[in-house]
Amino acid sequence: MTMIIDHRPTSRKLTLGPALQGMQTALTYLGNRLAQARMAHLRRRTAWQMEALSFDLRKDLGWPADDANSRGSR
Repeated sequence: MTMIIDHRPTSRKLTLGPALQGMQTALTYLGNRLAQARMAHLRRRTAWQMEALSFDLRKDLGWPADDANSRGSR
């Protein structure tokens, strides 16, 4: 059995290099924006859920209740 090993360096240039780099940059940016939007949504959803709780529960959790002063007027 004969094995042939070619030790010559290959000099082929990858012509898609810059295009792939640009695509990777764009996809990374898009992924980061989607992650930021999801985190913002989760923060808003948590705030909405906390606001839906009764005043006493929010007070026990330490949530700043803006309606504390207007509660007596209701």
